[in-house]
Amino acid sequence: MVCPSFQPQAVYSVGEFPVHIAAADFNNDGSIDLAVVNIGSNDVSILLNNGCGVFTEAPGSPVSMGLGILTSDITAADFNRDGSIDLAVVNEADNTVSILLNNGSAMFTPAPGSPFTTGNIPLSIVAADFNNDGSVDLATADVSGTVSVLLNNGSAMFTLAPGSPFPAGPAPFDLIAADFNRNGTIDLAVANLPSNQVSVFFNNGAAVFSPAPGSPYSVGNSPIAITAADLNGDGDIDLAVANVGTSDVSILLNDGFGMFSPGTTVPLPLDSFPFDITTADFNCDGIADLATANPGSTNVSVLLNNGNAQFSVTNFPVVSSPQGLTAADLNGDGAPDLVVTNTGDNTISVLLNNCCPPSIICPPDITVAKDPGQCGAIVTYPPPMVRNCPGISASCNPPSGSFFPVGTSTVTCTVTDESSGNTSTCSFTVTVTGECIDLHCILVPKVYDWVALTNRDLNKVLIPEECFTLIENCRREDGVVTATCTEVEGTRRCDVLQVSRPTSKVPDGRIVTISFHVRIRIEFFCDGVPLCSFDVPVSFVDDVILCFPQGTDINCTIFDVQCKVPLNEVLGNVVMLEVVMCKDVQVEAEVKVEIEAKFCNPRKPIHIEENP
Repeated sequence: MVCPSFQPQAVYSVGEFPVHIAAADFNNDGSIDLAVVNIGSNDVSILLNNGCGVFTEAPGSPVSMGLGILTSDITAADFNRDGSIDLAVVNEADNTVSILLNNGSAMFTPAPGSPFTTGNIPLSIVAADFNNDGSVDLATADVSGTVSVLLNNGSAMFTLAPGSPFPAGPAPFDLIAADFNRNGTIDLAVANLPSNQVSVFFNNGAAVFSPAPGSPYSVGNSPIAITAADLNGDGDIDLAVANVGTSDVSILLNDGFGMFSPGTTVPLPLDSFPFDITTADFNCDGIADLATANPGSTNVSVLLNNGNAQFSVTNFPVVSSPQGLTAADLNGDGAPDLVVTNTGDNTISVLLNNCCPPSIICPPDITVAKDPGQCGAIVTYPPPMVRNCPGISASCNPPSGSFFPVGTSTVTCTVTDESSGNTSTCSFTVTVTGECIDLHCILVPKVYDWVALTNRDLNKVLIPEECFTLIENCRREDGVVTATCTEVEGTRRCDVLQVSRPTSKVPDGRIVTISFHVRIRIEFFCDGVPLCSFDVPVSFVDDVILCFPQGTDINCTIFDVQCKVPLNEVLGNVVMLEVVMCKDVQVEAEVKVEIEAKFCNPRKPIHIEENP
């Protein structure tokens, strides 16, 4: 799958001139729903998600009760701590914020005391805990040149913070909340459209804000929207700004202390005029990417981040004049999707992400006892957890209901997303306990006797004339002569020479004469450089007492050969070769047996008495 990639857009009707979106679970069913603020009809459309990224309008939607005039932005949070997600809507013409409380079923009513006063011409809004009391507060960007901070008493009753509204530069059009200087409190950054700047304000922990050192920062022409994320992987929160005047995105990189420096400027399609910007990991590589809504080019730009705040741009068409956008996992696959407001035809577009593999969770490991009289058990296990959506299928191998032998077996489950072709796997183990010993009739070689032997010998070996000449030449030139020996591969051989007189030492005993043969290669070196080599045959002959009844065979093998050339014992053209040979002799015959067996070891050789 080439990323970024999205399924064809799904389009849903909303109110008049939709501008911004909040995404959250409004009916507590575990799926992300949508709230769209419509500035033309002064209401909010609530769209409920079926869990697969398909939406229907909620009962009672659109919501208009308690709203003011020119509803321009929206945010979602639990303002009264009842476990349900509420809404805050900016009323641009009334200089207020309306709070809509959720009954837990996506039914919204105005909060007591709502709406609450802000500065002049509030245009955008963010929600965060600004005074560290555990309640979610609000901040608005007021086009008149201020930021208003509204503190929550925990019951969705809001009052302006001390010193609020505070000056925030010329015409702040958008704002974002994050901890920019790593002091544990939430700061603010605003986009000042007419001055082509971004202003950063530090929070003292009590919701009192002051300009950060180095602020404001220059960006592109007419910055209209701002977002925050760690864009270069250093753990600090950076800024990205959509510039409507120059159709590009400015990156400001944070030094960790809330001081920003210019990063790259990312060009967007010509005359795209981006109106909104958001951040999410759109290709599931663990790196924050960006997306913009471009009314000028009627598309959405996805800016993939290489991890160093360098971006590549891919564009996706939408319906008409996209203005606001947000990112959220709408179909439960773990990948962020996009929702865009189309102000030109009063709709929203939903773009489901195709890039990331579908999620799958296997059952936990299973342990069962074996079935009576069986060497295993039939095991039934629950299916893996996958999205219950069209085009999502899962299978496991071995399947549930299979016979599992005693011991531990691995089950691998695979989920496939037919829309993208992406797959994911997970695995778990099935352990069947119990002792499983069965009697079997088998044809095996029976070992009637087994002896292990070792021979060691030091032999004089004549060095071939040509080789000896080279050795002498090396020595005359004061060279250092060394030698090695190795076994010649494939030369091991043993032969039964004679089965002689019986012996009473063991039942059916015989004295057996066996010869063992191998070839050893001796190689000489002069100052480490090969001079010559030659092969030497080595043989040992052993008399062995064996239990050797009629119908059995003698099998002999050489299982190890070691050699050494002691150069301090070179005598003229003769070299000493020390060889150690380890041998194994077994007396065998094939038999049919029904047994339980265990590993056995060879016995010690029996001493042969010398004939008088």
